[in-house]
Amino acid sequence: MAKDAQRARAQRAPDGFRGGFAGHPEAGAPYRLGTVLRLHRGEPLPEVFARGWCDVDDGGFVWIDGAMGEFVFELPVLMRDLVLEIDCFPVGLAGPSPQRMAVFVEGSFVEAVMLRERTVVRIAIPRELCPGKQARISLVPAEVQVPKLASDSSDERALSIGVHAVALAYEAD
Repeated sequence: MAKDAQRARAQRAPDGFRGGFAGHPEAGAPYRLGTVLRLHRGEPLPEVFARGWCDVDDGGFVWIDGAMGEFVFELPVLMRDLVLEIDCFPVGLAGPSPQRMAVFVEGSFVEAVMLRERTVVRIAIPRELCPGKQARISLVPAEVQVPKLASDSSDERALSIGVHAVALAYEAD
């Protein structure tokens, strides 16, 4: 029962990303600011999904596997502040419950958001936090659930936040 509710929440589409974002890049191509990375079953994770992620699930999303999921974006010389957009949802194996997620950029706390359902979260990132040629962005959930412990599932992964898509762009594009 909990698994069916979880899958239904994962498949409900939110309003989506802001307009003006480019489509999915070619496999192996470097990330370009503004590109929406959407996940598809059977395809490898884009390189920006650096560590802390499961394989892509049947619903076209990936779970943070454990205590943290990390993105690493290649950056041009930044002209202004950035915004990270994440189409995500909380795990909720024991029924719908809010999930807190903290966001860090290069180890500096940026914002904490409360996820209640699938939504597109927008996180403002000052360019001063990204002085180099890469931006390391960490998502740290407050809670991790193991399906095997919460239901009749044999899944032993430690899950927390599901991600359908992600994009990093200039603020106000």
